[in-house]
Amino acid sequence: IGRDQHLIAAGLRQEFGDRVIEVGVPLELRQALSAEASQRTRGFLFLSLATAAAVTASVRDVIVFENGYGAHNPRLAEHQFGAQATLATHPHLLARFERLADLVGMPVAIALPHRWQTKGQVLRELPRNAHHLVAVTASCDGYPLRRADRTHCGRCGSCLLRQQSLVAAGLEHLDRDDYVWRPLEREIEADMTTMLMARQAWQFEQLGRIEAWAEIAWRWPSLVLGLDEGSWQERVGVLDLMREVADEWRALMVDRPHLRRHFRWPEPARQASA
Repeated sequence: IGRDQHLIAAGLRQEFGDRVIEVGVPLELRQALSAEASQRTRGFLFLSLATAAAVTASVRDVIVFENGYGAHNPRLAEHQFGAQATLATHPHLLARFERLADLVGMPVAIALPHRWQTKGQVLRELPRNAHHLVAVTASCDGYPLRRADRTHCGRCGSCLLRQQSLVAAGLEHLDRDDYVWRPLEREIEADMTTMLMARQAWQFEQLGRIEAWAEIAWRWPSLVLGLDEGSWQERVGVLDLMREVADEWRALMVDRPHLRRHFRWPEPARQASA
């Protein structure tokens, strides 16, 4: 991962000059008492390092470049609770971290500029002179796989979101070529994660109405976390985000109708004949 980060930083410096400064922080876990093997606290770690860097540089702004779908991370299944769906960059958690930083004397203003955008929308705004860096980035939950010529599984949630978003942005041709599976290209039987992501997008389309707000809160608590009864502007943002996710997936199914069966996407209703 460190090698990839160096390559990306070097590429960005080549295009944007001294605006890009790479800060490397040696990190390792010593004398751990817990058998916890997940990386669920890495969001807190990254925010802490960013805050320290900002304070050291005498600046106040810390910008988190996560897309809205990834930040809200709506659960894929009803049985997912709490830490089973990581919310490390959720707007509510970022606000709480901001208060914590202020309490310890390291005040920062944390911004999430892409809160109401999908990953596909963010990618559509990617400057053309940075397109060549897309293939250098990594997304797989198990990266690197350490298999011959393969580093990405292609079927975990992160891989699927990456592939779907690049298709939505019209940038699929820029993607890396070392996936084990490419479920958006081949007619293969979809696994559970693929079907759950497609089902969620279809449900977004069905519930994207203001009168369905209570059901949205029940199905995907993270979408309403931190919002009170008067947060109408944020509610509109949530509904628009859901609608855009649904539109991207529906466009994918229209463009590649063979995926409907593999992703268990409901067939369009037939018009009744006169």
